[in-house]
Amino acid sequence: QAEGYKLWVDWEQMGGSTLQAMAEAVENAAVVLVCMSEKYKQSPNCRTEAEYTFQLRKDYIPLMMQKRFRPDGWLGAILGAKLFFDFTGKYPYEKPMQGLLKELRGRGKTAQISGTKNASVGKLLVKQS
Repeated sequence: QAEGYKLWVDWEQMGGSTLQAMAEAVENAAVVLVCMSEKYKQSPNCRTEAEYTFQLRKDYIPLMMQKRFRPDGWLGAILGAKLFFDFTGKYPYEKPMQGLLKELRGRGKTAQISGTKNASVGKLLVKQS
């Protein structure tokens, strides 16, 4: 958010039907950030959201959040050969953050659009468990 991105974080903005809220978040996301960990992999809601992202062919960026975690099963299949950014603490925080910002290339950033203040050009969906 400090870099001007509009974020939708599931624990902040869930209300009503969980599935409906997750589906709308994915559908309206410019990019989905997948925060990978064992807890993420074991969460049925995370799996539903990740599979829906994959089904819609939405852009997604994997972020490694847990040291020594190796995605396998459904999460490994979705990850495929994609490169991920390591936020496990192995590197100083600034290094993966710089790479992530470069990869985002402004997608999901708030912008001035024809006189409208802070119009969103999409959202980043951040999913953690």
